[in-house]
Amino acid sequence: MICQDCGYDMGSMKNPKKCPRCGKKFSSNKTKKSGKGVTIFASFLSVISVLLLVVGFYMLSSPKTVVLQGITKLTNQLKTIVANSESDFTKKLIVEDKVKMDADITVESAIPEFTFDEFKLNMVYLENRLDKKSDIDLNLYSGDENLLGLDMLFADSKVYMSVKDITDKYYYTEFDYVSLFENVSDIDYGKLINILQDNLTEMIEEENIDKVKEVIKLDGKERKTTKLTYVLTTTMMSDCMSGILEDIKADQELVKGLSKTYSLTEEEFIISIDEAISDLKVDEDMEEDSINYNVYYYGLNNIVRQELSDEDVTMRFDSYANIIEFSVLEFMEEETAILLNVNAVKENNVYKISGILDEYTFEGDYSETDKDATLNLKVNLDEEQYLTLKMTTALLETSESYTRDMKLNIAGVIEGMDLGDGITLGISGTYTFGETVQDIDLSTAQDASLMTEEEMNTILSNVQNHPFLSTVYQYLMAFDDSEDMEYDEFDEYDEFDEFDEDLMMNDIVVEYE
Repeated sequence: MICQDCGYDMGSMKNPKKCPRCGKKFSSNKTKKSGKGVTIFASFLSVISVLLLVVGFYMLSSPKTVVLQGITKLTNQLKTIVANSESDFTKKLIVEDKVKMDADITVESAIPEFTFDEFKLNMVYLENRLDKKSDIDLNLYSGDENLLGLDMLFADSKVYMSVKDITDKYYYTEFDYVSLFENVSDIDYGKLINILQDNLTEMIEEENIDKVKEVIKLDGKERKTTKLTYVLTTTMMSDCMSGILEDIKADQELVKGLSKTYSLTEEEFIISIDEAISDLKVDEDMEEDSINYNVYYYGLNNIVRQELSDEDVTMRFDSYANIIEFSVLEFMEEETAILLNVNAVKENNVYKISGILDEYTFEGDYSETDKDATLNLKVNLDEEQYLTLKMTTALLETSESYTRDMKLNIAGVIEGMDLGDGITLGISGTYTFGETVQDIDLSTAQDASLMTEEEMNTILSNVQNHPFLSTVYQYLMAFDDSEDMEYDEFDEYDEFDEFDEDLMMNDIVVEYE
């Protein structure tokens, strides 16, 4: 063996570790054998990896897996919607004893032939839940003019009411106190969605899934896909719903929240669940109905369309790239009618919207942030008529208050008339916490059932002379009179009795009492 560095011939030396002359270290034969072993082991791992990829691809592409992924895709979208709607305000509303709501509803018309000052209905509601007290102050305005004022107080198992310029005191009647926010409850909707998903998952059986190749149109272009169909029978859907109800019944927190939402005790809610489960049982003698759940995908489980369909109607949901589309289709003998189609294409955080509602087409855009949203829509009624809708919403939430505003404007051209700036509807509500219902003087309050005829006549006279209520009163009288006429015509009366206003006034008094 000769040293490669210094050229020293080491003769018959066996496996020297280094050169005797220059000290150059040599690799041993054992090291070379070890390297060969590593190479063999690496090759073995490569084969195993390929096999695992093949098996994994098969498992991920199995019909049942794809169907379950379709269900998961839908439930995840539901969870996103729920998450976006959740607010710390709701949780605070549940636990706070003293809540105040100041809400406005406004209507303003700028239609050239139908212009009027802004109408505003303002309601201030103050609730002290533990004291079982609430106060409602309701006012209707036209511009700056107060058309109507109503004050109501809920206390001592009574409701007290006074109307501005109509009554000179509070009148009361017996009333069991009810909180306006009594049904507000903290429900874990994510848990409900999980229960839905779990029961749907348990219903799917691999051997009952049909698989075919099908070409469909997506965004106007043809796409080769695989279509999976799972038939859902009446019995299967009944069993699934029963499973969902059983799971809800077994969850104490869900029972607590849902029973409060429906104004039931927990025992009453559980009884209602048991009754619903009993009603869901399918009679063995009944003929089974069914609907198809279809999932379309291509590539490695790229799901682009899901459907629920029977012989007559299909509900279709497409989701791919930056496009979302929902359709309701009706199948007839030789054609397909589009009952509803909504197509939304996302471009730089703005959704471009288009579609069909029955026989009308529409287009527009929608954008949103965490705090506000804007929708612009044009609905084409025919070639010459259309409506435009613009809706904006805004949210302002702090540790002390919660404000939600919504404004809707409707304009366009109807029957040749340009609506100009149209009609604007506004709704605004602000919630705050901690204010106490103030005591008012109820020393002169009177039981409404003890109202004298003279007091009633005075009230009715005030109504008839009221600038705003008199108009409402006359309309109601005319409507009541027309109803009597229709009834007489139905009974084939040839003549009508003369309208007796005094008699009608007496009828109103009796109904009021």
